[in-house]
Amino acid sequence: MLVTTVAFGLSLFFGGRIIYFELQDESLSSGKTDPDYFLKMVAYTKEKYLESWTRDFNKGDFDINEALSQASEWNERFGKDSFNLAVYKNKTLLTRGRPTIEENLAALLFSNSGEHFMFFDNLAVFTTTIGEYNAALAYNGFSRNLYYDGASKGTLNLLTATITILLTLFFVNLFLMRFVARPINLAMTTLMEGIRHIRDGDLGYEIFYRGHDEFAQICSDFNEMTWRLNQSINRIQQEEQVRRELVAGISHDLHTPLASIKAYVEGLAKGVANTPEKRQHYLSILNRKTEIMEKIIDQLFTFSKLDIETFPMRLSRVDLGQEIMRVVGEARDEYRESGLLIDIAENLPNADVEIDKTLFRNILQNIFENSLKYKDKGKDNVHVDVKLQRKSDHIEITLEDDGPGVEGDELVKIFDTFYRCDKSRTDAEKGSGLGLAIARKVAMRFGGVIWAENAGGGGLAIKITLPIRR
Repeated sequence: MLVTTVAFGLSLFFGGRIIYFELQDESLSSGKTDPDYFLKMVAYTKEKYLESWTRDFNKGDFDINEALSQASEWNERFGKDSFNLAVYKNKTLLTRGRPTIEENLAALLFSNSGEHFMFFDNLAVFTTTIGEYNAALAYNGFSRNLYYDGASKGTLNLLTATITILLTLFFVNLFLMRFVARPINLAMTTLMEGIRHIRDGDLGYEIFYRGHDEFAQICSDFNEMTWRLNQSINRIQQEEQVRRELVAGISHDLHTPLASIKAYVEGLAKGVANTPEKRQHYLSILNRKTEIMEKIIDQLFTFSKLDIETFPMRLSRVDLGQEIMRVVGEARDEYRESGLLIDIAENLPNADVEIDKTLFRNILQNIFENSLKYKDKGKDNVHVDVKLQRKSDHIEITLEDDGPGVEGDELVKIFDTFYRCDKSRTDAEKGSGLGLAIARKVAMRFGGVIWAENAGGGGLAIKITLPIRR
């Protein structure tokens, strides 16, 4: 920017100088300084003396001695300014003092009558005829240097103007660089550094900008963008990990019953089951393994559709207490035969919630089956107590069993996909590992929260909160 300023100043100076000299010529010697002064003196002298001398001469009252006296007074007054008023009779000088006009030049000047202006190198002369006399007003202040003095003065003015403009441009340039360009460069450098970090995969990089101008908001938005981008990529990576675990888990869980089905089908085909009792036993095993596979596939379907946030739910407003009583009442006998005893507190509080009844039933079934799968091995039955407590704007469901409970660091992990507390996948009949993961997704779709706590008696308590619809 500084180089541009200097170049502009030099172009201004030299270009202006060329234009200046193009507009000037030697006619300046009759221009606006000494020539003007000379012409004013001519007009003044004519009006004051020469015209009255001419009138007196024409009337016959002209007194040459009085005229010479007036000329002497005039010369005393203006002689110091290089002016001289001379009176000639024919070509003979009558006024006193050193003649300004040389004799050979006087012969030329007075060769014709009338008024004449003549300019020489350093002399300007005005002459007029008064009868037999000639008056000459001479100015000896002209010089050939007048042109060059005027040019030098113009050049000096142009140089002064150029320097003034240059200094102005310099300080304006300095101001722009200090208060405009430098903050912009600093902000752009900071942003470019952040962009390079993002390009190189450093999504945790954060810009620290200390300014308080418009770029502060841009840097803040940049940090917000990188944070959101980092969160999105982390979420994508987590979802990809869940998908990989889903494929691996389902493949494993389906492999075991499929292998059993294949083995028993081959046994039937080869006649291994050679009695009606054995064939019935094989068929019952095949039926049970098929039900296991069907349940795994159903849970996989439910889990997958809950991942699609736009998947429609059939929401309806229901009394939560009555809905729990209905679900438990329909399945209580079946669970009792499997070793699960469900107890519901009397007088459940009324609370209207908005839920999908099928998905809510899925939550309760998954929790009941989880308690049944992990009951104490030494016990024939596991008890689950169902309680309902109404809060100010939500209602809390508690399903507490008397099983072995869960280690403290595993309370959060049990809701992860395919997480199993026994660290084993060898028994597909214990489920696919999707039950509590599905329960968490359904609770979230209802606008609620689900979590686990160790019960006071050593068992596990699953708690769910749902918003009350008023």
